Amino acid sequence: MAPMLFRRREERGQALVEFALLLPVVLLLIVGAVEFSFVWNSRNTVLFASRDGSMLAAEGGSLPGTDCLVLNRIERDIVSPAR
Repeated sequence: MAPMLFRRREERGQALVEFALLLPVVLLLIVGAVEFSFVWNSRNTVLFASRDGSMLAAEGGSLPGTDCLVLNRIERDIVSPAR
């Protein structure tokens, strides 16, 4: 019975030390995932805005207001990408 009590005293702070060692790694993974999602959202916003603008320019041809329509559509998509 004595060896079991002795072992518990040695391992008393082990969980706290393991937690302190792993917490920065876990937080880094979480922050990295959030940052990656922001970058991916920005990439998609620019991709969809440029695709929409180029399609409008291709379909609009040489109409007088096409340039303004392209710029307005790109601005609209960049400002509110979550439609």
